[in-house]
Amino acid sequence: MKSVAIVIAMCGCNQVFDLDSTRFVEPPREFFDAPIDAPFACPADSSTPRFSPLLRQVIAQDCKDYITSTEAQRAMALCVDLDTYELRAAEGPIDGVLTPVPGLDDASFALQFLRLAPEGNELIAVYYATSRYEFRTYRRQSDATWTRAADFGTTTAYLDISGPTRGPNRHVMQTGFDQKLHEFVQDAGGQWTEVTSYTASELGVTYPAAPKLSSDGLRLMMTTTPPTSTIVRVMYSSRPTIQDRFGIAQPLEGVPKTLDAHMNDDCSRVYFSGLEPVFFVQRL
Repeated sequence: MKSVAIVIAMCGCNQVFDLDSTRFVEPPREFFDAPIDAPFACPADSSTPRFSPLLRQVIAQDCKDYITSTEAQRAMALCVDLDTYELRAAEGPIDGVLTPVPGLDDASFALQFLRLAPEGNELIAVYYATSRYEFRTYRRQSDATWTRAADFGTTTAYLDISGPTRGPNRHVMQTGFDQKLHEFVQDAGGQWTEVTSYTASELGVTYPAAPKLSSDGLRLMMTTTPPTSTIVRVMYSSRPTIQDRFGIAQPLEGVPKTLDAHMNDDCSRVYFSGLEPVFFVQRL
């Protein structure tokens, strides 16, 4: 046996196994120039994206309602002021430290939550004072300050509202006292008009709470329970165009129960707050 092994080693594997001679073949240039991973993109069909359950911390600040603008490369949230312990609007680079935003404080009202437009130039902020909720619209000026525009409306009890979609003709979703989800569109003058509504059964949920619209208006998230379950989940539905209706929602795998879930533009991350800091989960 030892002599056979010596013969094989002397002859070489190529001759013994009838292999071609070893030679160098230069691979195509794009093999090395290609990115390590393909960029994320939202599902082009009605499939539901899946996310890793591993939590990643974005900022250590005590904030909620974290929302990003890809166009402006900015993020906004409501953060606890360390001097007054009140919630204040704060802004900064995506995944960076947030600092207070001037122009959105109101001594007579408490800021409840805010929703930033995809372009980063408009937002809806909800204020509360003595059984009165004001849904205000603000627009960013050339000097980066915010000025009040046409208000969305006023209610006497808490209702939730999604962030506005990309303009022109922005869309928002608002919960209603009738247990429905109402869709509104903004005209050129900044006024909002209801265009349609959804019952909970049409969306496959018990109640359409905490609605969140994607920047293109094609994806909807809610925090609620399916009719056959008592477990609260972040639910997801999509539609082909903004003129179409949303269908039955499905649970977002890997996204924890939270009321302030925000999915970024390419559907690669879902941001949310928990135990004070802001986290995100990464899409699989």
